[in-house]
Amino acid sequence: YLKELLPRRPDLKVVVTSATIDTERFAEHFADERGAAPIIEVSGRTYPVELRYRPDDDGQPPQDTVQAVADAVQELVREGPGDVLVFASGEREIRDMAD
Repeated sequence: YLKELLPRRPDLKVVVTSATIDTERFAEHFADERGAAPIIEVSGRTYPVELRYRPDDDGQPPQDTVQAVADAVQELVREGPGDVLVFASGEREIRDMAD
């Protein structure tokens, strides 16, 4: 989807970050008439990361995913400053959360 969108949106810049992806493969995938997309390697220190999982509400009907994410983020915001990273399983889920 992004590869098709980029030529129509010259104002849109995409940055792909990961510690584990095949950088050459992504660079070739996003290649244009100028060649492969640039690869920038950044080294630095790592920061502590805390993983949290919300418990299942046994016996309760499943909660809407978007609402569950919103509730979890609100819960974290009440605890004080920090950053939150939410992983979604696919394009549809990402679009639903963005809306």
